[in-house]
Amino acid sequence: MDSLSDKERQEILGEVFLDELRVIREYLSDIPHIKNDLGAIKAHIVKVDARLDEHDYDLKQLKQHPA
Repeated sequence: MDSLSDKERQEILGEVFLDELRVIREYLSDIPHIKNDLGAIKAHIVKVDARLDEHDYDLKQLKQHPA
């Protein structure tokens, strides 16, 4: 098996680093989309919580004043 020269090792290491940087950049580019999705989820949860509060109020009213 032939051993690699210093230049060949550096080239291979450079390629590995570039591949890793590419993966990191792709991940970072997804962050704005993830933030938007989280914002939408939070807004939806606020609406659901408000509806649940209304239902809780209605249930309390029904218990206090049964028909």
